[in-house]
Amino acid sequence: MAIVENRPRNKARKSRFYKRKGFWLTLLLLTMVMGVAGWLVAVAYVRPYRERADTYDLARINDLEVPSVILDRNG
Repeated sequence: MAIVENRPRNKARKSRFYKRKGFWLTLLLLTMVMGVAGWLVAVAYVRPYRERADTYDLARINDLEVPSVILDRNG
C-alpha cells in the first residue's frame, strides 16, 4: 500500500519569467537604450565622412581634365 501525501494542488506558483510584466518593460527599455546608443555611435562614426563630402563641389564634376577610360581585355 502506497503512502499518499496530502499536498494542496493549487499551490501558488511563480509565473514564468516571460509572462511577467516587469520582464517585458525591462526588455523594452533596454532595447530603446541600445537603439539610441547605436544611433549616436553611428552618427559619430559618419560625421567625418559627411564633413569631408561637404567640401566637394559637385557642380565642377564635369570639368575633369582627363575623364576615366575603362577598357576591356581586347582594348
